Amino acid sequence: MGPLSPGDVPRGDILFLHPCQGTSGAQLISEVGGCSAILLNEGVSPVPGLAFKNLQEVGQFLTWAIAQQGEFQRQAEATTRHGKLIDMRLTVEGNHVYLEFQFTRGDAAGKNIVTIATEANCKSIRDRSPVQLQYSFLEANLSYVIRLIRHCL
Repeated sequence: MGPLSPGDVPRGDILFLHPCQGTSGAQLISEVGGCSAILLNEGVSPVPGLAFKNLQEVGQFLTWAIAQQGEFQRQAEATTRHGKLIDMRLTVEGNHVYLEFQFTRGDAAGKNIVTIATEANCKSIRDRSPVQLQYSFLEANLSYVIRLIRHCL
């Protein structure tokens, strides 16, 4: 889908699909009279991916990881003054586990902050997990950048 202009939609019709980013979207909104918005949630959510041998190992890891949430929070926040780990969500897909770490960033831009904090937690997981990881990714396909694009369309 390419950028839309005010001439593409008759006045009064509701425009549902439009890219949420870039100057073309802001220009379009300005040209049609502006809009109102509300912020429902703020933060950055990197999603590392972890692979295990089988579902039994996935189950063992999940039980351990849920109990480690406080430790993950302490480790992440030890790497930054600005970032705060506020939640962790787990997604299982086959023998893969995706940990969505949800951070707030205070007044900082945040990408480097959350990457460093997430790497600290991934290192701890590799060192301390009760089951050995087959491999892992710091940024998996469920990462916040991918979800941001999906939520905008």
